[in-house]
Amino acid sequence: PLILFSLLNFKLWKVFNLMNTRANWVFVAGYLIVFTINRPEGSILWMLLATLIYPALAEEFFHKAVVLRSVNNIAKKVGTAVVVSALIFALMHFPERYLISFDGNILQTFSEIMTVGLFGVFTGYGFVKTGTIIPWVIIHALSNIISIA
Repeated sequence: PLILFSLLNFKLWKVFNLMNTRANWVFVAGYLIVFTINRPEGSILWMLLATLIYPALAEEFFHKAVVLRSVNNIAKKVGTAVVVSALIFALMHFPERYLISFDGNILQTFSEIMTVGLFGVFTGYGFVKTGTIIPWVIIHALSNIISIA
């Protein structure tokens, strides 16, 4: 994603700024409360790092900072960019959900993929409104931890 980001001539520092994020901290606080209530077994620090470093940061960076911005530059419509990014985000989760989580049950998989897609729309809209991925990375990481618990 960093190579794509630089090839597309995007400014990296803009994605990680905290301007215009005050309203989003309510969601972050909510996820932190749920995380502390539904704490997973084992090392909390390890679970937090494992879900923050790979899935949350990498997926949010790629789907919001690269895909969403690229589609927005092509389509020139923010709504289309958010939906396309969320669709790609959801489809990326399909193989793991279908083959591992739901053992080939297509109805359960599509139900879960719809939820993942709505999550992608929610975080994509938040990214568009704030211009930063930091709160969405935290929410994504905590969501992953809660789903593991």
